[in-house]
Amino acid sequence: MKVYSIMLLLLSVSALDKDDRGSLEPRKCYHCGAEKVKYGVTAARLSENVNHSQPLFDQGNSSNYDWLALFCRSCAKTRSYKDDVCFSAALETLTKKCRRCSRRASFGRAEGVARHCRSHRSMGEIDIANRGKLCMMPNCTTLARYRKKTGERRRFCWIHSNPGEIKISSQQCHHPEGCLKYPSFGLSNGSACFCKLHKSIAHVNIRRSMKEKDVSNTSWRAVKS
Repeated sequence: MKVYSIMLLLLSVSALDKDDRGSLEPRKCYHCGAEKVKYGVTAARLSENVNHSQPLFDQGNSSNYDWLALFCRSCAKTRSYKDDVCFSAALETLTKKCRRCSRRASFGRAEGVARHCRSHRSMGEIDIANRGKLCMMPNCTTLARYRKKTGERRRFCWIHSNPGEIKISSQQCHHPEGCLKYPSFGLSNGSACFCKLHKSIAHVNIRRSMKEKDVSNTSWRAVKS
């Protein structure tokens, strides 16, 4: 089973964009051609924030989150309009974003910084944002999900996991010895981290509190309307 998974992983890597040199070329402003771009616009943000009958930019085969146009700081303030339609409300900052879309950049070269999201990563790029959480097997770039019940941290991915190790995720109890139950308890100002069996005296039922809050908000809106 693991051999089959390794083959699928290799096929998925080979299917990535092999020629990624274009994404590293200088990006230019849509209006003035300046290379120091600071803002971008996507089809998704345009549809949410701008009322327009005709498409303002040619989307082509791009997704709703791909950059349609990029702008420098000056043009974003003074020339954020087209066909008498102002789209300044749809502008997004490029800080920590993928070079091709508005998703958060997590992948890059081992010696560099994050430049792309998972969808637009190229061959040789690894998960920079989660570098400390990767599998301990050399040259493996998959997130570690498995550990021993008495271990302190996750060590290996599914392919390199050893017999007896269990999968740990954020949707499981955080007990140090390992627990596969769904967490519902935690500190009142935090998130759910422990199940009912492993909760402490200071923990409260976070899931129940969230449900009661949603019900009260829904009832208040119904009365107000």
